[in-house]
Amino acid sequence: MLAAEARAIRRKHPVYNKQHNIRVEVSAEVELSGNGIAAMLAMVFDSAMLVKWGADAYAVRRTHTLAERQGIEPESPKVSCPFTEERPGTLGKLFWTTLALAYAPPPPPIVLGDQESYAAFLVWQKEQKDPIATLWAQPSEN
Repeated sequence: MLAAEARAIRRKHPVYNKQHNIRVEVSAEVELSGNGIAAMLAMVFDSAMLVKWGADAYAVRRTHTLAERQGIEPESPKVSCPFTEERPGTLGKLFWTTLALAYAPPPPPIVLGDQESYAAFLVWQKEQKDPIATLWAQPSEN
């Protein structure tokens, strides 16, 4: 009896539904530029600073918990925000520098052997008021 009911249910509602057999194709183009690479590096340094901040906060919390268990007054520094409250360390300097480079205006492309593109780059470089943008795209003297 149970087998007959199971067969009847499968006939009305098959396990394999053809409506769900849909193929979806996705394509994306990715262009890497100096600004894009700098933005990705800024995200990496930002994440590292957040992880460090979280680890510091966890260490202070753990110290407080262990001190309370032993009946000792906990002594630990306040965990400060690495983005706003601390002097920038190495990670902070790298983060802010790459963030500035990510927003610097991109230079015109230089085509090897094409004097017009090199001249356009030199004109762009002289017009730049931002020293970071100028340092970001120094042409080689070859």
